[in-house]
Amino acid sequence: MLIFTPRNNGNPLAKGSTLPPEPMLFIIVIATFIFIFLFAGPIFKVVGKLSYIITESLILAPVMIYLIREKFRWKTVLRLKSIPKPLFFISFLIGISMAVVLDEVDRLIGLMYSMPSEISEAIAESLIIENLGEFLILGIGVIIVTSFSEEILFRGFFQRSLEHHRGVTQAVTTTSIVFALVHFNYWWIIQILILSMVLGVLAWRAESILPSVIVHAVHNGLGLWSANADVGALSFYSWKGHVSPLILISAILLLIWSMKRFYILTVHLHREYEEKTGIDSEIYNERHK
Repeated sequence: MLIFTPRNNGNPLAKGSTLPPEPMLFIIVIATFIFIFLFAGPIFKVVGKLSYIITESLILAPVMIYLIREKFRWKTVLRLKSIPKPLFFISFLIGISMAVVLDEVDRLIGLMYSMPSEISEAIAESLIIENLGEFLILGIGVIIVTSFSEEILFRGFFQRSLEHHRGVTQAVTTTSIVFALVHFNYWWIIQILILSMVLGVLAWRAESILPSVIVHAVHNGLGLWSANADVGALSFYSWKGHVSPLILISAILLLIWSMKRFYILTVHLHREYEEKTGIDSEIYNERHK
């Protein structure tokens, strides 16, 4: 368990902290996604759906090279820490409920401005599973690799260090805005922003990226499943172009309950922080908003 102590790498109260400087955070994230923006298309044309694994893996290269070269304690900086078993289950529930709620948000936004059909069809086609090989490629790439690589970069490297420089509120908000923008899909920007805010809170609260990885993976997994599911088999889920009210209300209640439960299960992290430092974490965060 990671506890903030004077010798702990990344202690927001310690002098000489070895977290990356703020300008470098933006330089690496922006440079990474300029590279991805320029080469994702050509890579897809050459290797097809295998590009989900290759492109998402490349996201981590600049970060890891920088951290290793500068001799940072990268496991601490990236929030690579285990979590209690109950948090795995609660994170899974948050992922399911968030996916349903965001689906309805997407449908509502689509009433005001919808994604051009050529773009939506291209995205859907890239997620269609036609054989066992594609099942493995898309399953590994979309669900596992994407979730881990993006959470390591954003909720680990970027947000973790921003919390030190700007405090929790600004760190989560800034990370979420950047995360939404670099997806280059402005018809989904609100949905991605909402999801990112939740992911940021979970990573901060647990002091680990694993809960956000689980939620991210569940969200992507359900999206991949819905892209390949028989429309008739999902008739119970929809109602007049929206998510069924019963399912939506159940998802909202589940989300509220699971988020409260998550906070209860992680409260000890903040109590231990206060005991070790003698500083009220809420006061510290308020001063650094």
